[in-house]
Amino acid sequence: MTSFDLDNPIFELSSSTDKNAWTLRHAVEGVQIFGGIGSGKTSGSGRMLALKYLSAGFGGLVLTVKADEKQAWQEYCRITKRENDLVILEPRGEHSFNFLQYESSHSDKDGSSTENIVEVLKTVIRAGETKDSGKSDDAFWETALDMLIFNVIDLCKLAYDKVSVKEMYDIVQSIPKGKEQLKSATEEDKRKAFHKAMSAALGKVTRKIDAWNVHSRTPTGSVSLKIQKAMKKRCLTPCPKPVCWHLSINSSLII
Repeated sequence: MTSFDLDNPIFELSSSTDKNAWTLRHAVEGVQIFGGIGSGKTSGSGRMLALKYLSAGFGGLVLTVKADEKQAWQEYCRITKRENDLVILEPRGEHSFNFLQYESSHSDKDGSSTENIVEVLKTVIRAGETKDSGKSDDAFWETALDMLIFNVIDLCKLAYDKVSVKEMYDIVQSIPKGKEQLKSATEEDKRKAFHKAMSAALGKVTRKIDAWNVHSRTPTGSVSLKIQKAMKKRCLTPCPKPVCWHLSINSSLII
């Protein structure tokens, strides 16, 4: 990691009677630029600071809704020869950021629960809602949504070791609507996201249990078979929730 001398001057502020240096320390302590509309906050002070920061090797995150801001920062990076460091996140752009996978990887490292990922996703959902969207305030639907999100996230992590909005959406859209539909799944159904994720999750659980049996020299090899049977039994049992497999996996491990 590059080290910086916080007392290194970036530029000088001078008057007819005095000179003062604006240092890296000043920069990282925060900057506020005040002025009326059209007074040059962005094109004057903002531009000068941006160029100085980029020249000094700074990195950063720029959030904007202005249509011309992207072009301005592309120009700043070109002037300071930082074009290769510029990453632009925008709709249908070259780069993207999977915030769910990012949060998932950090939660796994510090032992946090799926609840962190759920809260991040719900925050994003709420940010995209409008006041007149017709959203229900009924606690029942809030709880149902939480349970669905919790279980789908766990399935994604168990099956693929990652979480994405697309995978979650595909799984939810292909969840069997009831006991009979699950029992009578066709070959086409088995190619859908829910069945593929369930198959992948079951395979990983089975392999880990089999490896545990070998490692512990357990004489019986029936544990993984019990898990498969338990998962199938649970999933075929009438359940008011469309995703009862979460309870199946957790309870099947206690054998």
